[in-house]
Amino acid sequence: RWQHGDNGWQRGERLTGKALEGLRLSDDRRWVIVWHEMQAQLFDLREQSESMNIDAKVGSVFDVALRPDGKYVVVAGNSNFPEVWSVSDRRLIARLRGHSGVVYSAAFSPTGEILATGGSDGRVMLWDAETWQRFSEVKTKNPYVYQVRFSSDGSRILAAGTGNIVQVYECEVCGSVAQLAERARRSLALLQDTSRPNRGIFDYLTEMLKK
Repeated sequence: RWQHGDNGWQRGERLTGKALEGLRLSDDRRWVIVWHEMQAQLFDLREQSESMNIDAKVGSVFDVALRPDGKYVVVAGNSNFPEVWSVSDRRLIARLRGHSGVVYSAAFSPTGEILATGGSDGRVMLWDAETWQRFSEVKTKNPYVYQVRFSSDGSRILAAGTGNIVQVYECEVCGSVAQLAERARRSLALLQDTSRPNRGIFDYLTEMLKK
């Protein structure tokens, strides 16, 4: 580990004694999560301490996602069911059921409201990051999805699979409530211009969006 002090960057103590297979740093630079073999560890850089040791039952760990607010960790591995762990309670709270194959990757949207998972069934699934219920999915053109990520504004999903190809998908259901409302307003404006006979229902929906 390297730490920054009065004398600049210096070598510190090791985070873990095992060879690492992956690492993630939270957006606020407070949390770092590392994984190796069948275990993941969460470290609090602000307190300079290990915050959580995650003993996930997913076999070999392939990917780990930390919600932007630091409340939840999702572990994907050699299993159909990625696991959701609460950081404050240090316990497993959910196993996500939906994929028909191994789940290789997990990622939160920039707002932390949506979790995306991708795996060997060629699908990207979207989950509500509060209820942990699946609400949508994308069937990609790849038989395997090895990595899934959101664009910086959360409006697109990037899926990397076989064939050295990264596919980009528009995510109509992604984004904050304000972003979704703005997209709906733009769509309604367009429909109002081309569908005059149905103007009444569009006016009604527009008024509902303003509330």
